[in-house]
Amino acid sequence: MTAPESLLKRIAWHEAAHAFIAAYHGFQLLAVRIDGPENQEGSIWKVAPRKPSAVFIQSQSQRELAVHAAGEVAESMWFAPPYDRGVGLDRNSCWRFALEMKGSPTDINQAHRLDIADWPKLACGRQLRETIDAEKAAVRKILERHKTTIEPIANRLLEKQRVWGDEVLEIIEQIKAIQIQASEAKAIRKEAK
Repeated sequence: MTAPESLLKRIAWHEAAHAFIAAYHGFQLLAVRIDGPENQEGSIWKVAPRKPSAVFIQSQSQRELAVHAAGEVAESMWFAPPYDRGVGLDRNSCWRFALEMKGSPTDINQAHRLDIADWPKLACGRQLRETIDAEKAAVRKILERHKTTIEPIANRLLEKQRVWGDEVLEIIEQIKAIQIQASEAKAIRKEAK
């Protein structure tokens, strides 16, 4: 079965958001891909940062939580309703990383014996939900500010189905350069008045 073009676009934006947030938080991005019309899914490959990101972030788990939340956040911002097939895996990862950040050793031990759907019922379940919601809100702000950077990454994914990490970083740098030039031109026009 071939996926409609609108679904492929959604998956490309979902994966582009993951890739952008990974780069934003200092991960070494290896590649991002969409599987195309048949499989209706995508993925990114990244390596954990060796140095702290430029943006203050509490821990490696919090960076991972941000990356995994990005796809669902992007879909909720730019598409409705979210496509549950990919989002479900991201939700599970969000709970796992929130648990690593906020859970006690007892919670973590208990969680590994539970189905992921039961994790909200843990004693720290409410705190985990609040952590996830706070991180999603932070990711939403980042994605809103950088939509013009995410769009060309998504378009390249639709065109090629696989984009290497250095290509993603090149797109990000090109957009930054354009934004700086536009900002400088605006400042020059303002001074000329």
